[in-house]
Amino acid sequence: MKNPKKVVSKIGGVVLGLSMIASVCPQTAQAQYIQRSFLNPSFEQNLVPYSLKQTSPGNLVIPLNGTNGCYVQVHEDSVPSWETTHTNVTGTGSIGGGCAGYVTPGSVPLIELWSRGFSSSSGGGVIPPDGNVLAELNAEQNSRLFQNLCLFNEETIQFSVNHRGRNSATIADAASFVVGGQKAVQFSTANDGNPTSIAAFTPAPSNVTNIFPNASASSGNGWVRHSGSLKYTGTSGNVPIGFEAVSAGGGNLTQGNFIDDTQFAGLPVIEFSATSGGAAEAESNPTSNPPKIR
Repeated sequence: MKNPKKVVSKIGGVVLGLSMIASVCPQTAQAQYIQRSFLNPSFEQNLVPYSLKQTSPGNLVIPLNGTNGCYVQVHEDSVPSWETTHTNVTGTGSIGGGCAGYVTPGSVPLIELWSRGFSSSSGGGVIPPDGNVLAELNAEQNSRLFQNLCLFNEETIQFSVNHRGRNSATIADAASFVVGGQKAVQFSTANDGNPTSIAAFTPAPSNVTNIFPNASASSGNGWVRHSGSLKYTGTSGNVPIGFEAVSAGGGNLTQGNFIDDTQFAGLPVIEFSATSGGAAEAESNPTSNPPKIR
């Protein structure tokens, strides 16, 4: 049997792979599929123990602590699906976060998560727009939260995210949607939900073109949903997609830029594999060996 050709086309609002798309975008560890969307988009999935320190984070569910909430700083591996560019720093949380039973992971790449109602200094206790957990973009240093998603050259992608400032109702926190390590679209929000319109970065990064920022809409409790679309012009494959802080209303970049309910949308992908022959349209016996949907 010949190796199937690696052919990808776009027809009628769907990406059709006439061979193994997995050769372009390796399958995820979570399941046998390529990843085309954010997993755990609202950070609600239970935490998992850090492999090198099984006692951390201590509790798998971040406690609400009544109406006051709390926060944790955990190893990136403890937050299902999400990764960070944060370098090794000793996490806090049991000291100032107030989460019962929390155990620091030590000096590791950190992700900071808050539970509903934490922080009276942020224009009142912060209420997530979806569920009980939200993320602050920076734990102890300027860094990026991301996932590796499968993108195809020349496809149009869309994103949206709920965003909130922390320390100021007059100076907005600003963050960006990042594609392949390059800031593509910037958006900002104060802690009272007063948004600054999304603005495309100028000049546009080399891996995206035709950026179309959309109007923002209030999500309540100080949050604003920002969205936009762009054409990806980089190399097809798994690409780090995520969010990075640009500035903070309080002046400290490690305080602010809350995100929740992150969304990413590209065209659906259907992949076909040839049972025999050199391509899906060249089966040696199309009746008994039709192309199969992978």
